[in-house]
Amino acid sequence: TPKGYKPSELGDIPEDWEIQSISNLGSIITGSTPSTAVDCYWGGSIPWVTPTDIGNKKDISNSERKITKRGLQSIRSLPANSVLVTCIASIGKNAILRSAGACNQQINAVIPNEGVDVDYLCYTVEFSKERLKQCAGVTATPIISKALFSEFILSFPKSDEQTAIATILSDMDNELQA
Repeated sequence: TPKGYKPSELGDIPEDWEIQSISNLGSIITGSTPSTAVDCYWGGSIPWVTPTDIGNKKDISNSERKITKRGLQSIRSLPANSVLVTCIASIGKNAILRSAGACNQQINAVIPNEGVDVDYLCYTVEFSKERLKQCAGVTATPIISKALFSEFILSFPKSDEQTAIATILSDMDNELQA
């Protein structure tokens, strides 16, 4: 059904969409690193994602370095279907962690609230990457603080429309991969 548009901080958006800060869409967890001095934390089977593990694919379930259960217990763990967004240096790289794991401190993870489609969230962050980069402080290494990341705004439709948009984009991604 055709619909009208309304003005917003992000320009015109569909009239039934809302502007939401990332903190309203899910819980935000900044990654961390198990102590490298403790051998029993490393060499397990649990993904520990760094920005170099995030490439051009939306989904990630593996990483170059892996940690053990004890290593995971020593840091902040992430459930499957967390959206990972780099916030230091290579700002805006993102992916969905499809298995439980962890990430390093250059990444903020968003654990979506109920009613937030994880795929749509990932796509809208990707769409907003350049705007996110512009928020970075002017320092030797660009950085988006957790507080600034939490207040970063995105345009968001209702749940069923999120899923419909994400499904179409996922189908297109799969065709491109094939």
